[in-house]
Amino acid sequence: MNIVISLLNFYRVKEWFYHLGFVYLGMVYVSGAIVPPVERMIIGFFMGSLYLGGGYSYNRVCDVARPKKSESALALLSLIVFLPLNFIFYKRCLIFFLIAIPLSIVYSHPKILFKKYHFVSIMVNGYLFGILFLFGCVVGGAPQLSIDVLLLTLLFCTIMLAYQIIHEMSHFVEDNVAHNKKIIQKYVRELYVCLLCISVIVGVIYYILGMNNLFALSSYAFILVFFCVVNSIARSHFDVRIVKKKREILRNVGIIYGTVLCFIFLCVR
Repeated sequence: MNIVISLLNFYRVKEWFYHLGFVYLGMVYVSGAIVPPVERMIIGFFMGSLYLGGGYSYNRVCDVARPKKSESALALLSLIVFLPLNFIFYKRCLIFFLIAIPLSIVYSHPKILFKKYHFVSIMVNGYLFGILFLFGCVVGGAPQLSIDVLLLTLLFCTIMLAYQIIHEMSHFVEDNVAHNKKIIQKYVRELYVCLLCISVIVGVIYYILGMNNLFALSSYAFILVFFCVVNSIARSHFDVRIVKKKREILRNVGIIYGTVLCFIFLCVR
């Protein structure tokens, strides 16, 4: 039992298990059932855990001044096992993860450390988490990567940009980032200009292709809420502890939003 607990802690399960919700959403969207086939759910959650656990644990290992080689190998093993399984069973989405896994490694590796560049960090994380929806669709039995699946994946990547902004701000102290009011406001303005531009582009694509606007409207309304929350943080006396509390609240809101989205998927299929 102690070994299991140690592994769960090493792979930082508490910090990422809710991201498996993207996999579940993908399976619900494709299967049209609130409870997708059990065998597909087991496979989807297992492989999603390999992907998330490998990325999170490698990130933690790289944060240690002198990491143990065994720990680095254990973290990378999870990602290494994930790729061949993806190649054998789910080739349709393999290219997305052939991009994602190297990105995950250079994001954390101390000699490259993409995560020290906040803009890059946000964009990379949006992609790394958002494609889990696409993976869920493939595991759920999607015969091909249709345009609606790709657009919804892009939507979830966009939503994750908003989450990552909150995450970045909550770690300013730990990452030794100066966080006076002017810097925070500048940071928020620059990032959200990019975020809103991406949202507009996705919305235009939805309109041109005649996709169901319910997805776009609900998701962009969600992003707008984040925009208001982050701006309120930036305009007030900045306190990392307050940001962390708001991040936990918004995380729970996101889980509720995903649950509602499941039923929306069932209604429009």
